[in-house]
Amino acid sequence: MLSNAQYARIMGIYEQRRVINRRRKEKRIQEIYEEIPELLAIDERIAKEAAGEIKRKLNKLPGSGEEKDHLPDDGKALRHDLHRKRIALLNSHGLTEEDLEDEYECPICRDTGFVDGKKCRCFIQLSIDLFSTGQSWAYVLGDDSFDTFDLSLYSEDDISALTSLSALDSAKEALRKARDFAGGFSKDSGNMLIYGAVGVGKTFLTHCIAREVLSEGHSVVYNTAAQMFEVIADEAFKREGDFGDIRQAYGQLFSCDLLIIDDLGTEYTNSFLISQLFRIINERQIQKRSVIISTNLDLEEIEKTYTERIFSRIIKDYAIIHMSGEDIRVQRRLNTNERR
Repeated sequence: MLSNAQYARIMGIYEQRRVINRRRKEKRIQEIYEEIPELLAIDERIAKEAAGEIKRKLNKLPGSGEEKDHLPDDGKALRHDLHRKRIALLNSHGLTEEDLEDEYECPICRDTGFVDGKKCRCFIQLSIDLFSTGQSWAYVLGDDSFDTFDLSLYSEDDISALTSLSALDSAKEALRKARDFAGGFSKDSGNMLIYGAVGVGKTFLTHCIAREVLSEGHSVVYNTAAQMFEVIADEAFKREGDFGDIRQAYGQLFSCDLLIIDDLGTEYTNSFLISQLFRIINERQIQKRSVIISTNLDLEEIEKTYTERIFSRIIKDYAIIHMSGEDIRVQRRLNTNERR
């Protein structure tokens, strides 16, 4: 649950969005009127006729017995003709009536945060973005997407001793599975473990998935393992700070549609944090809420570090993706230097 202050902060953001979009619309319409002065004249005439119609209805005498359809409405045909001319004029300039309509960051709720009295998906994601430990999505994801995943950085000649697949073939397989997971994301998508050496593209692939799932309106929490365990410790031990935000961030580990835990194995762990990791994995599995874990650890190291109980749950309930090859960050730098 959000505190009153958190709720007010979110609703303030929606109000700001509406104000900004309203100003953009006014500016856009003014520019169109300057380009097409005839349109302004038509719109003023339509507004005048609409005002006249309202006036006629207000002037209807109560108890006169006259039905609405029998009232004189000589302006009806005129309004229809004006509307037809308006559409034709816009079309002649490569525009439609939609170009003069309101624009919304979220067309589902029209930047109100609610649909049929329930929180919109954008409201849920906004609360995650505000009160989780992660950076803004623009900062986290950068330009990473499925379209920018560069298979040319993986070698056909680099064969993994573990899978007998080349680095290129393993990258192709990982990309295919990631696309399938993100493209049809739902409560039936399940979970995914992506493991392999440092720099082979695991984090990049999780960014691709996050971008795609977010674009479909689902809520996503993205944390490094260290960030996630910090949230858990803050909530458990009531550390200093805005505890409302801490509680919100902790709750989102369980409630978001997709939880991505990046770089598992690089954080400090103890028995308490490991038990909390199992709780998150277990409860999300019960609720059919997906988890993606990326790690530099191999499967044996995962079992050794995080107990057999967590390991067996991952082996049973997660799609396992192995990525191999050289550090692609080094490959990118080499390619950049060669172009210079």
